[in-house]
Amino acid sequence: MGDFDQQTQMKHGFSHIQWMQIFYAQNMYSDIELIINKKRYAVHKSILHMASSFFRRLLNDYTRVLDMPTEGIRELSVSKAIEFLYKGTIAELQIEQIANILKLAELWHLDKLKDYCYIFVEGIFRDNSQVSQRLGDIDTYFINNFSNITTNIRFLNLSVGNVKHLLSSDDLQVSSEDQVFKGLSTGRRIYIQ
Repeated sequence: MGDFDQQTQMKHGFSHIQWMQIFYAQNMYSDIELIINKKRYAVHKSILHMASSFFRRLLNDYTRVLDMPTEGIRELSVSKAIEFLYKGTIAELQIEQIANILKLAELWHLDKLKDYCYIFVEGIFRDNSQVSQRLGDIDTYFINNFSNITTNIRFLNLSVGNVKHLLSSDDLQVSSEDQVFKGLSTGRRIYIQ
């Protein structure tokens, strides 16, 4: 493929993404409704299909409405997750929203959204003055989902101090101390001090 063809494809690909964002914002050409906590979201099957294997299993040609299980998920988190599906970013993301968005990303198997949240959290961890003030919601998510998050590369790259902070909780949801050790030794990086 020549440079011209590649540049042309990149331009057309970008414009398709922009059009999908416009279609969503103006509620145009949507072909499925998600019902989440009794609220309806008109979206596009193609976006959901690209987002995760979870949606690929649920969708077929005849699916017009999906009533989604989202116990404990806030409406704002749903809006932010859908925004991410269409834009690949989330405007005005707040640290207080991360835990709930991560919970939704786990439910819907949205790996790219999880990675996005971890990158956001990683940025906050870099600014140590904010860490102690803003970890409450993140701690809760990490504590309740310890087994799942220890395999994420973003978690494995956290500093020893930040990992110690998370492990110091008496509420850590694990079946045994061996589970903590195995989780921390994943990726050949063991946090011991």
